[in-house]
Amino acid sequence: MGHRANLILVESGKYQLFYNHWCANTIYRDLFWGVEHAVEFIRAQEEVDESGWLDEVWAEGGAVVDLDKQVFLIFAGEDIASNVQLRRVYLDVLRSVWQGWQVQWAYEGIADMANYVGFPRENVLVEVESEDVLRFEVLQQQHLDWIDTVASIVTEDKAVKLFPLYDYTEDYLYYGSPLLAAIREYQGLDDLIIADGDPFPRGGFHLDIMARTLEFWVAPSIPDIKNRVRRKWQGWSVQSTSRPIRVSGGANKRATAVSHRI
Repeated sequence: MGHRANLILVESGKYQLFYNHWCANTIYRDLFWGVEHAVEFIRAQEEVDESGWLDEVWAEGGAVVDLDKQVFLIFAGEDIASNVQLRRVYLDVLRSVWQGWQVQWAYEGIADMANYVGFPRENVLVEVESEDVLRFEVLQQQHLDWIDTVASIVTEDKAVKLFPLYDYTEDYLYYGSPLLAAIREYQGLDDLIIADGDPFPRGGFHLDIMARTLEFWVAPSIPDIKNRVRRKWQGWSVQSTSRPIRVSGGANKRATAVSHRI
């Protein structure tokens, strides 16, 4: 067991790589209090050579502190990693502490860190296999106690349908275009209301069947997800965004309507 993380310092055009077995779910606060505190914390960890790079399976968090360009790149924390609303607030507060720095979230996790310092990203990627059987279970409006994914579909007759779903967004995307056959078995919803206190989705996707376009977003940092989805949806235009599904205030300001756009 552990919460493994790589930490990187960049100085004078070179990078030093460090490893910690336990801090992946705490570095969002360990590195919070500005560059001097962050550098001291990172230097206190175990310095490793290139063999100490974690791959996407084991890297549960990480950070790059670039002293040359004043860039701070991070992904960490169990709650922050999956809750886009909480992460937005966290990054706003973090930027107020790291004034003058470019504070960025590593949306592809350890792969973004490798890219940043010029380490081959393929060395940190692991082959991903999709499930043979797709679990496609649409939640009913009265049972929205836990929504992992929201899908929106523009059908052949140009109707827009919404599907609140169990299971992680990437599981649906990696299944590929046969997903459409499973979707057609359900009617979908015309509107989806997420009330105050309801869990916010951790990802979503928007399919336009006639235009053969797929847009998606995911809250967690998932390496190489865009390329992997494109390989599963050949012949489709695939786009990803770091922004979640757009929401608008409900009439009573106590609920939000999830729109069909991503």
